Amino acid sequence: MRTTAIFLLMLLTLMAIPGAAYAQLPFGGPIVSLFPCLNGLSVIVGPPRGGQFFYIPSSSFSYLFGPPASAGQNLLGMAGGFAVCLIPCPPPANICPDPAHSGFLILFHGSSRPGGIPTSGTPSEVPNNPGLEVNA
Repeated sequence: MRTTAIFLLMLLTLMAIPGAAYAQLPFGGPIVSLFPCLNGLSVIVGPPRGGQFFYIPSSSFSYLFGPPASAGQNLLGMAGGFAVCLIPCPPPANICPDPAHSGFLILFHGSSRPGGIPTSGTPSEVPNNPGLEVNA
């Protein structure tokens, strides 16, 4: 009886000590490829912190330049959990999971302008200028 009580006390003590748990995964780099799915967008990001990620419009938060739009656009953000790409398939199923295009769910991200950031010109010459002004 006493051995059982000591064992339970040790077990409860170990369970009360928090261990290392990583719920979020940082990522960042240029988009290598995009694949549209029924429930979102599969995004492959290149180095330096690349991987296969999944953007869901209703779940992923995008900053100023919006969701992933084209290859070459840079992304920087956090991902967590896993999301499955759904694609159309023949009846009777009609919708099937696609493990090859599934990835970590993008929780939030910031991005460069689609098509890259211009390296020359004044802010008034840059298309889609968000109102940045330079005082000369």
